[in-house]
Amino acid sequence: MKKIVYILPEYRDDIGTHFYHNRELLECAQDKLDIFLIVEKGERPANIKNVYVQKFRFLPLRIFELKLVLFALRMRGYKTFWTHYSFVGSILASFFGKSFYWNCGMPWLYRRGVVEEYFFRLALQRSNLVTGTEGMKKEYVERYHLKPERVHVLPNWINLERFNSWRGRKREAREQLGIPHDAKVVFFLHRLSKRKGADLIGPVAKAFADNTKVLFLVAGSGPLASSISGPNIKLVGEVAQRDVPMYFAAADVFFMPSEEEGFPHVVLEAMAMGVPIVAADVGGVREIVPDALGDFITRQDSTIFIQKIKILLSDTKMAQMLAAKELEWVKKYSLDIVFADRFIPMLRV
Repeated sequence: MKKIVYILPEYRDDIGTHFYHNRELLECAQDKLDIFLIVEKGERPANIKNVYVQKFRFLPLRIFELKLVLFALRMRGYKTFWTHYSFVGSILASFFGKSFYWNCGMPWLYRRGVVEEYFFRLALQRSNLVTGTEGMKKEYVERYHLKPERVHVLPNWINLERFNSWRGRKREAREQLGIPHDAKVVFFLHRLSKRKGADLIGPVAKAFADNTKVLFLVAGSGPLASSISGPNIKLVGEVAQRDVPMYFAAADVFFMPSEEEGFPHVVLEAMAMGVPIVAADVGGVREIVPDALGDFITRQDSTIFIQKIKILLSDTKMAQMLAAKELEWVKKYSLDIVFADRFIPMLRV
């Protein structure tokens, strides 16, 4: 059985980020791989057999601690290392065996400190980079002068079983969330930052203020949380990923106005629940949705977002058609398929 060390920056059972999906992948992988999980911050996942949660918080001590753990695992025969986003973990892992480094965003859009940028680029150079789409691979190769053969594509995945359990339960979801049964719900789920387009929620919601049936359900936390308000906005704070399917069950439209994305798990979540999407055309978003959604993946513009949301809220047949397309399309990203057809073969590269 192949041995692999998997480094995850953070985990809690009630975590609101996509790291919950990583735990589901590792659970799926345990029967086929000898996995040892290192959690840099947080708590031990209940259903993962071999786990080490780092104890130190002071960065120099944490780096030294991680180095010792990686050395001990190398002595136990682990030669393949997979690091999710943590470039420090990726750099250290590269000294002990074959290193895969997952990164899927648009980091070139934002300035880093000189030291942070240096170590990020070092991680890219020392490891096999794994990103989410062919388009994202091309961007990383060109912008960071990477060898194409050392950059690999692995799509994100989704546990369809977990989401299927809430399909068709809109009334129940709305009762639990205190949302009227006859409301038209536009759902936003992301970090409340400009980077994720949260600054556009207010202006877009304001365009629907005269329609008392339209409600913007906003889930997330971040620097813009205190500035998002309005008579038709329901702000619920950060939602644990395990509860996310219920929120999508309550929604009519998913709204993602980000200025930066890679391969957003939230798009897979919306499609898994058959919720039509209005999203900004950034990163790999257009590559991961069915062609039928093309008109609703647009440039980051409030006026266009408003028009597209109005279409989906008023045209029931259109919304139903897109929902059906999404439900069929998302099957290719199911956890078991991505694990068997993409993740396992990549480890043999």
